[in-house]
Amino acid sequence: MKDDPDHAGSLDIEGLDSIRHMEVSRGSGLVLPTVFVPPPSATPQSLSPAGIGRNGHPPVTRFIRVDDPKSFLICTDGACLGNGQVEPKAGWTSVFGPLEQNTNASVNERLEHQSPLGDFAHPTSNRAELRATIGALRYRNWASEGFTTLVLATDSEYVVKGATEWIRAWLRKGWRKSDGAVLWKIPREWNTEADRLAKEGAQLDEELTFKERMGISP
Repeated sequence: MKDDPDHAGSLDIEGLDSIRHMEVSRGSGLVLPTVFVPPPSATPQSLSPAGIGRNGHPPVTRFIRVDDPKSFLICTDGACLGNGQVEPKAGWTSVFGPLEQNTNASVNERLEHQSPLGDFAHPTSNRAELRATIGALRYRNWASEGFTTLVLATDSEYVVKGATEWIRAWLRKGWRKSDGAVLWKIPREWNTEADRLAKEGAQLDEELTFKERMGISP
């Protein structure tokens, strides 16, 4: 990703048909997100307004690209209350449809102390942001809804640069320091609903071990 706040990344998700049964594993680098560069002055709402996806069964309400009915957008965010302090609490969210129309259009949770691979770490803002993107990718079998491209809109530079630039160095070092998606670095003021839900997630009951969240309804 570039430093430009209006850049995003995308990933071909046709290979996610079996996401619900896919084992959690460390990334190999065979598939990496690409950079999405929107038109000047474009916003997530103007490029991907709420619409009915009719390529899957049943039809679903998603943020669908105006010029590509097989591409849709998910807003993600992570929040850490007391970041860097003694007892921080973090939460994450993914918003994949208009909240006023569909009560199942988002998921928000407390950030676990355990990573998907089993190691433990203190809650931080960066961990919460990364957890939100993992949650978005694994929440549903998006390809079964007829979509081939997923755009992840985030206000986290750490997520954007990590997934599109720094990841290559991490891979070379064996991760000592995935999928079919595009990342879009958006201004924080474009992500207010996700920010609110992530902070709500931080107030939920404490989670020690990693908990998979997958949706079963449209």
